[in-house]
Amino acid sequence: MTDKVILYLTRHGETMFNRLERVQGWSDTPLTEEGIRVAEALGRGLRSTSFSAVYTSDLRRTVQTAALILGDRFNEELPIQPLSELREFCFGHYEGLTDQQLFSEIWAANDFHSMEEMGEAAGSEMMPLVTNTVEKLDQTGMSENWEKVSTRLEQGIKQIIEAEASEEESHVLVVTHGMAINIVLAMLAPEKVEPEMKNASITKIIYENGHFFVESVNDMQYVEAGNAIVE
Repeated sequence: MTDKVILYLTRHGETMFNRLERVQGWSDTPLTEEGIRVAEALGRGLRSTSFSAVYTSDLRRTVQTAALILGDRFNEELPIQPLSELREFCFGHYEGLTDQQLFSEIWAANDFHSMEEMGEAAGSEMMPLVTNTVEKLDQTGMSENWEKVSTRLEQGIKQIIEAEASEEESHVLVVTHGMAINIVLAMLAPEKVEPEMKNASITKIIYENGHFFVESVNDMQYVEAGNAIVE
């Protein structure tokens, strides 16, 4: 029996808050026209991939993106399975505020002058530092620290692996969020964290014989392939 599971971690399509450059964690704004277009393009680019299962977070933007990717493959044989464990990081009182306000307060709280400077100094601890800083600055008590959010996402990934490992190699579509994907990367291969995770990009992670391997990050080749298909 093989337990090889290939996870296609996908960031949802562009949303209204993405377009407005506002913080969107547990907040859930709808996909824009561009968000719909890029999700459909990704679906065309993935047509040759036979998925055994599809998982999303429990937020609307990921479920909508998954349905657009699947197109006419979305049926009873390949249902969308939402998991709350795959939800985005919660930014507390920063939800809905501008990205610039969030970033500037994070680096200022750590005595840096830019996110780039903070990233260079933090290195592989960048994601723990960001999440823990937001949790400390949050005025609502709703935000998550590194331990809480990383444990939650780890449980979600493990749940998928346990459900999908079988005698045959499994290909699993997982539609989630940019920060969530980077938190998973920070646990598996922190040197591959990508601050500019693109909407509808694919981060491919292979699980085999009890080990994880990050094959690609922030890959837009499937969207590009889908854009080349004229219908």
